[in-house]
Amino acid sequence: MGWIRLVPLALLGALVSACAATDVPEQGEPKGAAGAAGAPAGEGELTPDPPPASGGAAGAAGAAGAAGTGELAGPICGDGVCDPGESACTCSADCGPCNTGGSGGGAPSGGTGGGAPSGGASGGGAKTPGEEAMLRAESGIGFSYWWGHGRFLPEGPSASNAGSCSGSCPDCSHSGSYGGDCSGYVAKIWQVPSSNTDLTKDSHPYSTADFDEDGSQWSTIPQGSLKAGDAMVYRSGGAGHIFLFGKGDPWGSMYAYECKGCSAGCVKGYRTVSSAYHAIRRTGY
Repeated sequence: MGWIRLVPLALLGALVSACAATDVPEQGEPKGAAGAAGAPAGEGELTPDPPPASGGAAGAAGAAGAAGTGELAGPICGDGVCDPGESACTCSADCGPCNTGGSGGGAPSGGTGGGAPSGGASGGGAKTPGEEAMLRAESGIGFSYWWGHGRFLPEGPSASNAGSCSGSCPDCSHSGSYGGDCSGYVAKIWQVPSSNTDLTKDSHPYSTADFDEDGSQWSTIPQGSLKAGDAMVYRSGGAGHIFLFGKGDPWGSMYAYECKGCSAGCVKGYRTVSSAYHAIRRTGY
């Protein structure tokens, strides 16, 4: 009788192990034995990549996503980022000195700018490609996570078009016509390939598998050389994550822009990374 009891228990243990091996949690969820193979604790979107595609249907239109999904609080003066809605005259700490007349430096993103991604080296001067990319990155913040897509609005989201995501991707559902996943967002902000310049056109040309490998459009750089507009990418076991670096300590707390996952949406804020990530830079940045 003792031997008969042991057989079902052994089979049950095998089934539990098999289920655990296929469970891939989203970023922010605890990861232990159930995590993706090689997944660092608390890191990455860690959902399987959708097949690369460009254009295509814009998704289910109509029903507006729940206001607040993926949305953040309004601009915060003093966070070191010249956010949409802030200007040099309303927040000089983030956007540079206020200049109400005369020559030079009147633009909200002008002035000496400090370490803000959108701050210019000289008032009103031309921005670097990386700074231009960070302005586009702001446009995506607040939209919902849309697995396998990348479509945003230059003016950013509103309560009626932010969209919403529910479930656990890739078995997730999306409501709305705008949003993106981590790789769709970075491709749109980096404008890769060169035809991917229209924020309002749905496009998902690359996955984290592509970004993890160097090529003609981006390449690995020393992590200590990170600057605004660069990215950090992680890939393991058929899943991964990528986000844009805005500012901060490349080896510690850094200000990131990312489409983080179904429950979080496209957000910005401070985070850290594990050694599984590596830094990449778009060619020309």
